[in-house]
Amino acid sequence: MREANWDEIFQRPSAAEQDDAREPGFLPWEDWLTFGILSVMFLSVVHSIDSANWVDDMPSLYPIGFSGLILGYALSRVRWNELLLHPLALSAGALLVYLQLISIVPGGGMNARTDQLVERMRAWWTAVTQDGISTDPLPFIVLMLVLVWLGAYVSFLPARRIASDSAAVDALGWLLLLTLPAIALGFLVGIVRWRLHVADAMEQLARSVIAGRNPASLRAAMPDLLPDDDPRFRMDSGEMFAFFVSDDLLRGVPRERRMPIDRLTTPAMTVMFDPDRPPGVGYDGASQYQEMLEPSRRVEWMEERGIAHQNVISGAGYTLARAISNPELGHRALEAVNTWMAEHASACSSRIHPVTSLRFDDLDWVVTELTRMRERGSRAFLVSSEPANGIPPNHPEFDRVWSAATDLGMIAHLHVGMSPSLVHPGWANTDDPGLIRYLSVLQPHQSAQVFLAGMVLGGVFERHPRLTVLFSELGIEWFAPTVQRMDQMTTAGLSPLVIGDYRLPLPPSEYVRRNVRISPLPAPHESPRALLDVLPEVAVFSSDYPHFEGNPEPLAHYDTELADLSPEVREQFLGDNIAASYALTGDPL
Repeated sequence: MREANWDEIFQRPSAAEQDDAREPGFLPWEDWLTFGILSVMFLSVVHSIDSANWVDDMPSLYPIGFSGLILGYALSRVRWNELLLHPLALSAGALLVYLQLISIVPGGGMNARTDQLVERMRAWWTAVTQDGISTDPLPFIVLMLVLVWLGAYVSFLPARRIASDSAAVDALGWLLLLTLPAIALGFLVGIVRWRLHVADAMEQLARSVIAGRNPASLRAAMPDLLPDDDPRFRMDSGEMFAFFVSDDLLRGVPRERRMPIDRLTTPAMTVMFDPDRPPGVGYDGASQYQEMLEPSRRVEWMEERGIAHQNVISGAGYTLARAISNPELGHRALEAVNTWMAEHASACSSRIHPVTSLRFDDLDWVVTELTRMRERGSRAFLVSSEPANGIPPNHPEFDRVWSAATDLGMIAHLHVGMSPSLVHPGWANTDDPGLIRYLSVLQPHQSAQVFLAGMVLGGVFERHPRLTVLFSELGIEWFAPTVQRMDQMTTAGLSPLVIGDYRLPLPPSEYVRRNVRISPLPAPHESPRALLDVLPEVAVFSSDYPHFEGNPEPLAHYDTELADLSPEVREQFLGDNIAASYALTGDPL
């Protein structure tokens, strides 16, 4: 008989013997128990996160969490070197996170959605590295998906491996084993929750148009009422509208003699900005101060109406450009607006293009801001019809702006609000607020006419043949007669007392055909038909949605308005003309 010593009697069986002793099958009962308990505990944490609804578009976290648990268990059964298993698992996890992200990013196909995902994360990283603020929820969603998957995957691995030596695990060991992963995830969730509260505060800051560089100091510097040198209105109010329909006249009047803003504000203006306005005021969805918080809804609206691209203008932007007198504060405020617009448009950057808001008292700053915003997806920028610091837009010093525009593939946009007319202030010597408003808006095209003539006859389009200027919401009936008059006045020998010798190689109308576009409101009183008859290359489509003066069904309007025109002319107006302008820059849409 063979004798055995104490070491042989009490030695632990080898790993091979342990495996042989385990019940056959891919998931023995010990693993069922481990996997079940851990899944319940981990997914309960996931449930608390999932039900919090911290940000919009957050997908369900159950699929990504459960997939991490499954993968952690499956790979723990594979007897390969862990240096091979973990990279394989991380690659699979990255793929699962990517697929779940693609499901919530708007776009037509995988490539378009991937482009949107990359662009939004790039915009977030730019904000992080350039002292900006990002309120895009996508980075937070990415963080949560990654944390949940990693937490699930990492949590099961130690459980599975210790379960292999279950005889050595006592009750306390099991308790720590199963609760520590959940505690760790809960700690991470707490950190993320705290960071989210900070992000929420920053989002509110951005919503009030105070974001960008050093936002705290910017918010402190911003006036509660605008303009800063004559406080009369807050941004989202009927008083703001009253300012814009009266200031062309009143800006020349001494402050103490200006009619009070409350007398210039009508009940209709107040109702327009009332979030609880009664039914029947405007069309469904109309808003005079729409925050761009859900660009995907705008894309849905565009899809339903067959609109491929939309330039989106910030009313807050051109208001701040006009109502802040301090240049440095004005620049910071516009940078904040532009950043806000770019970040929120980035989710749909292949369809929605933010228009860059500018002021022109520092042309070097203008070029820098144009360059920054082009990198963020902007394809157009607002210009002013008025000279700044005595420099008009046709001056050679301004050429650096036009050169930057064409190099960057951007279009200049002269919009109502940036083209105030000049009215003698003596006309404000009246007690009739209606007359003040009417005289102030009587000639919306007056300053635009001067701008157009200065650009054409001043040789800007000869020096910058790839530049396009787009006029918007400035009327349309004045345009063709203005171009016709420029042609007449520059005819050799016709106007020796005014023009003298016209030296540009092309007649004015040819520069206009190539370099100028104008968009009417989709309304009966601004029909483009007459302009299309004489300058079919110039008129372009716009909706002005969701403003009250816009149209929720612009294509249907023009289907009727242009029904008897040729298909070629209709296509020019609806898209070909503006597409040609972007192609002219060398960077087509």
